[in-house]
Amino acid sequence: MTKYSFLQPYTFENKNITLKNRVVIPPMTERMSFEDGTVTSDEIAYYAQHTGGAGMYITAVSNVNSLGKGFEGELSIADDRFLPGLSDLASSIKKNGTKAIIQIFSAGRMSSTAI
Repeated sequence: MTKYSFLQPYTFENKNITLKNRVVIPPMTERMSFEDGTVTSDEIAYYAQHTGGAGMYITAVSNVNSLGKGFEGELSIADDRFLPGLSDLASSIKKNGTKAIIQIFSAGRMSSTAI
């Protein structure tokens, strides 16, 4: 029987971080946050439903400031007021040993004043 190395734990060389396996869920835009970037309960449920088996889960983009918002429904890490929802989101991802990674983002010159 074939032994797959991607199902084995992986430890990053320069950090004391070990993934339970080498399966990574890449960032996928789901546009579930509220208009201001606050995490929604639907978003938490979505991440919780798709986590568990993977070693790492990378969230959809999260804007780092209000001028960098690229689209409606985008997650935000622009202010401390978002921390409670972000903590709940991280907990839902990490519930079965999956590492939670947040993808930071700024739309920069591509942002729109309409948004």
